[in-house]
Amino acid sequence: DILVDSYSAVLAQAQKEGEIARNLDVREAARFLVSSWHGALMHMKVMKGPEPLENHKRFIFHNVLRP
Repeated sequence: DILVDSYSAVLAQAQKEGEIARNLDVREAARFLVSSWHGALMHMKVMKGPEPLENHKRFIFHNVLRP
């Protein structure tokens, strides 16, 4: 999957620069990010609002992609 490959590359670079945890499995994280983003988009359609995507972003940056 091109999105997973792209996210993996970005996450690997972030690890190298010390921006995210060094023990994070970047491939697994990339798959999670893509899947959860798709889920948030679908939920937005059901709710007819941006809340699911905002929740997704907040959770990812505050809990998953931390140094």
